[in-house]
Amino acid sequence: MRGLYSEYLENYRLLYDEGRTELFNELGLDINIPLVDQKLNLNKLSSLLKKEAKERNYPLQDIRGLDIVGNNFIMPLMFHASSNRYESLLNSLNLRF
Repeated sequence: MRGLYSEYLENYRLLYDEGRTELFNELGLDINIPLVDQKLNLNKLSSLLKKEAKERNYPLQDIRGLDIVGNNFIMPLMFHASSNRYESLLNSLNLRF
């Protein structure tokens, strides 16, 4: 029984690593460098969140709230009227790995 559990954990770790690598590649991050030492590309994050929002049939105003102006979102996501939806989108990125 112990061998089966070990195999399960190993397979879970492999799936987690694969999903994490895929997400990091989509965001233009290097998997080998700690996140605190990297700069997040907001345009790539915005595109990824918009894609997810469209797949979830979010209203157009919520999707437009994910637009980037300069180096920031139009409005900080935490202050937007749809912040709970944005939180859900961000959590969906975590569930990918």
